[in-house]
Amino acid sequence: MVLVRNFMSSHSFAGRRRADRGTARQLLTWAAQWPERRFAIEGANGLGRGIAQILVACGDSVVDVPSTLAMKVRVLSTGGGRKSDPADAFAVANTALRQTNLRPVAAEDQSTILRLLDERREDLGHERAKTEARPNRASLTP
Repeated sequence: MVLVRNFMSSHSFAGRRRADRGTARQLLTWAAQWPERRFAIEGANGLGRGIAQILVACGDSVVDVPSTLAMKVRVLSTGGGRKSDPADAFAVANTALRQTNLRPVAAEDQSTILRLLDERREDLGHERAKTEARPNRASLTP
């Protein structure tokens, strides 16, 4: 999910999208109207890692907003803390505006990228082995 809102105007870039280079290109094209910008990503070491790394590689400033901070803002804001995409975007943006000590996201080195790819390959191998070990329904019927 990518939802970005410029709170100084009514412009927004929103929608459920895959976090890939195409989405990043669209996001950067939309954000080009603001030369001084900073992206705030919730969970830039987790689910937001891909889009955060793409934005950093493109030369943009990106900060990691811990989900615990965003959750506190969401709970204390109007709306009763209910989780929704616009509320999440508002909470992350609000946290990034008010917190001065957020961790800047740095580009990962090649060894980290290779380690992540290796871990993913191993995970896929384990999943395949589990799938192959499951009994096939067709073979269980008489």
